[in-house]
Amino acid sequence: MSPTCTLPYEVLFEFVNNTSEPTTMQVLRQDSGSPSGATILVHRGENVSLVLTAGQPYKYAMKHKGVEARVSVKLWNDTHCNISDIFPTASSPARTPVRNDEPYVVVTEGVAVTSFANGRMAASR
Repeated sequence: MSPTCTLPYEVLFEFVNNTSEPTTMQVLRQDSGSPSGATILVHRGENVSLVLTAGQPYKYAMKHKGVEARVSVKLWNDTHCNISDIFPTASSPARTPVRNDEPYVVVTEGVAVTSFANGRMAASR
């Protein structure tokens, strides 16, 4: 049996704006969920690549067409995430948790939307 590596390692996380509208992205503080830095504008067809420590939790606020999604990320492998997978559309099926202890919607392994909000409604967990 070979030993398991316990050293931290890095993974690449890529947000891809595959929509026709620009999207903004902001890193959130882990403890309070408040904004902690600059806002990044991601135009149609662009992407943002982030180098993260594997297994560490990260939070982001993504805003698209006036709707903000809070996204929780905890990855063990290189991953990409399309903006269109984060934001529901009129043709998307209803996105609700399967159980009360699950995130609002799992986008891909290690990436989950924990809340949506805009000027008229808020659905948060």
